[in-house]
Amino acid sequence: MPEAVRGVKHNNNGIFTHSMRIQHFIIINALVLTGLFAVSCSKSPSEPTDLGIVELSPRTPKRVSLGADKECLMLLIMQPDGNLRIEMAVEIRTADGKTNRVGQARLIARSGQQCALSVGDTMIALTPTLKTQ
Repeated sequence: MPEAVRGVKHNNNGIFTHSMRIQHFIIINALVLTGLFAVSCSKSPSEPTDLGIVELSPRTPKRVSLGADKECLMLLIMQPDGNLRIEMAVEIRTADGKTNRVGQARLIARSGQQCALSVGDTMIALTPTLKTQ
């Protein structure tokens, strides 16, 4: 028996046990990763919920229904360059009446410019406008 393989256990077929463990480890990891990739890619992108024109006032929260106990909360913060910074959050109401925030995002846009973004797993399209007093 060669010097390099002394001390390594063999199974009944003469195959190195250590080598089999590594092969099994690689195969199992490849199968798990393939399964995870298939699950993550099977999620189809959702159609955006189009809110249309949304009038916002600076520093005044606005709540818009997205249907099915889901709401979008928006807060407008005016930027020095005239752009609108909109802080957005999507919240769901549970059966016991509690509200859970499931996503949040920030959007920088010009007034009257249509845009879309993903807030959590919800795609939202809107045209923000600055509400005149």
